[in-house]
Amino acid sequence: MVTESFRKYLEEAIGSGNALVAFSAFDSPASTAVRRNPFKSGQCPEGRPVPWCRHGYILDQRPVFTLDPHFHAGAYYVQDSSSMFVGHAFRELLGKIEIPAGRPVRVLDLCAAPGGKTTDIAASLREAFGDRFILVSNEVMKARAGVLADNVALWGDPNVVVTSDDPSAFAALPGFFDIIVADVPCSGEGMFRKDQVAVDEWSLENVDICWKRQRRILADIWPALKPGGILIYSTCTFNREEDEDNVAWIAKELDADVLSVPVEDSWGITGNLTGKDFPVYRFLPHKTKGEGFFLAALRKHE
Repeated sequence: MVTESFRKYLEEAIGSGNALVAFSAFDSPASTAVRRNPFKSGQCPEGRPVPWCRHGYILDQRPVFTLDPHFHAGAYYVQDSSSMFVGHAFRELLGKIEIPAGRPVRVLDLCAAPGGKTTDIAASLREAFGDRFILVSNEVMKARAGVLADNVALWGDPNVVVTSDDPSAFAALPGFFDIIVADVPCSGEGMFRKDQVAVDEWSLENVDICWKRQRRILADIWPALKPGGILIYSTCTFNREEDEDNVAWIAKELDADVLSVPVEDSWGITGNLTGKDFPVYRFLPHKTKGEGFFLAALRKHE
């Protein structure tokens, strides 16, 4: 599945021991997980619980979801279990933001298609704040925005607004959002088991394009995050350029503090691989239950 150049590259990026684990995972079947909609009564396939998501289940085999009317009714969402960690981080950090009395919580899911993170965040906001929130779910690619709108409609929360704008457009709302979730476009190394296109398109040149584009996106969106607000940054890749190096860049150049997220040792999450002292959360296949994933959280300085 992987070329010799990628093999060498990954060993340098995450260490030879971690790379061996990842390589063995690439030859195994991709994982399948679902997340139940707590505000609908339809049936959801059940399996092993996702440790960091109380509504999530890891399935032993992949059903034909398109034949299940409960799937089409929005009773559950098919989402990789690693990606559900965004929802865990979001719920843990909700208590760290200050909301002025009388106004709703304002959240932006910046790169939201196809809708897994949006629906998880929407459920978490409704559980925490009832009707006192607005969630803007944005996807710049028009075709993907249509898929996002369909999935948001199936989920059925009226406080979610779907938009299709370039990140720079949100600079017109300075300091508006309490939390921004940015699952940025990346080189997709963590999705090799699920997506042959990610394998075919991978190159060192594409990694270089990705980390530069990610910084442009973050710089464009930064004015829209309020002082004291929280950014949840994530990728589905392994390399330090798109992961730790970008987190360090955000902290230094955009003026933010890196936050810790509570985790348990039994979850098998790998931390910072660069020797720097800020916390990050990396999911390596066969060490954690799910595909490759990376997350960090930062608070914008007052």
